[in-house]
Amino acid sequence: MIQQGKIAVLAVLLSMGASKGMAQADTWSLDQCVEYGIKHSPITARDAAQAGIYQQNLKESIAQQLPSVNANASVGWTIGRLPDPKTNEYINESRIFGNRMSIGAEMTIFSGFSLTNSSRMAYVNQLAGLEHQLQTANSHGVTIATAYYNTLFKQGLMALASEQLSQSEQQLKQLTRMSELGMKSKSDVAEIRAKHASDSYNLTQATNDYLLAMVNLKQAMSYPQTDTLTLPQNLTSNIAGEVTPQLLFEKAATTQPRVKEAEYKLRKSLLSVYVAKGMLLPTLTASGGYATSYSKNLIKGGDDAYTRQLKDLASHYVELNLRIPLFTGLKHRSDIRRSQLENLIEKANYEETMQQLYAEVSKAVAEYEGATEAVTQALRQQEAQDVAYQTNQRKYTDGLIGIIELHSSANNLLKAKVETLKAQALYAFSARIISYFEGNLFVDKL
Repeated sequence: MIQQGKIAVLAVLLSMGASKGMAQADTWSLDQCVEYGIKHSPITARDAAQAGIYQQNLKESIAQQLPSVNANASVGWTIGRLPDPKTNEYINESRIFGNRMSIGAEMTIFSGFSLTNSSRMAYVNQLAGLEHQLQTANSHGVTIATAYYNTLFKQGLMALASEQLSQSEQQLKQLTRMSELGMKSKSDVAEIRAKHASDSYNLTQATNDYLLAMVNLKQAMSYPQTDTLTLPQNLTSNIAGEVTPQLLFEKAATTQPRVKEAEYKLRKSLLSVYVAKGMLLPTLTASGGYATSYSKNLIKGGDDAYTRQLKDLASHYVELNLRIPLFTGLKHRSDIRRSQLENLIEKANYEETMQQLYAEVSKAVAEYEGATEAVTQALRQQEAQDVAYQTNQRKYTDGLIGIIELHSSANNLLKAKVETLKAQALYAFSARIISYFEGNLFVDKL
């Protein structure tokens, strides 16, 4: 558990940045980076296309419950010994032109609820696809957040290295002048010159690390590498307050898209069992149609007019068709067993999803509590090292200690500042992850 007293300290601490400068008006917040990254990610475009496929599958499944209508028309010539279409007497030599037309409709009245359950499956599958798309976007949001806070941390290290180099330059100028006046030895000047070179190298290294972190952030955001991306100078975060794994897990279980996706897939597998069982039941279909024809003996002639024949030879039909599956080579039985096994797989996948979620929540809480304690301890250490450095500066001015002891104290202060910055970055990231599990998703809709 996190003590309330530490939270008050952190609220003040996190308002401090790696540098004293104010953030520019055009700086990018984490939410802006995530929004841009999700919008321009090729993964988002791919998932959107897949969601469109699920939607089309749903429309097709619903349309299968509607009547099917077909129209046919044909023309042909028949030569040889044929029956006369009017008298049904055979003619030894004939040449008959024929034109037939028909239109019919068929509708399934009952199919063991297979069509209904298939439509429900398609609908649930579409919902699962949308939750998968949302989960993918949020997973990408976590990736961007990781790169974002790492870049802020590297930016802070670069600012500390720049500050350290600036102090070394001032000390070098001061000691050089004091050495010329005979107040300090040349060895002290050589020592501070070596420290200045070391600080210059550290700044170069910190700058390179920052540039590499910025490249990784832009890549995660699908942001043009040649464009400028300015981040705030301060590490800020919302205070998450007291959290426990169980309470956080209960919130995450109702808000995480991956849980909803697993639930929908489980429902889909159960509907698949219903569809397979429905295939064992009889199927009742109704159909009806209209047909007519026209024929003409090209040799004999004397046939009725075209429209007259179409009217006289017209016919209608209506029928009901009952199909009872008695034996299908065990196909339906195999489909049922296969769907039942798939249902068991989805149940196991759902349980695995919940177990993984609880493990991730527990890890997030542990990291958050550890980061909270680390920030508090780092602040105390930095304050103590700052006091020690100020004291050693006065001692060095009074000639009580040498330049090496002063540099050692300065290095200890720098290490303390680095640890504070590192703890701030880790705390800001872990607090955002806690907020994510509480229901404040990186992306809540697409």
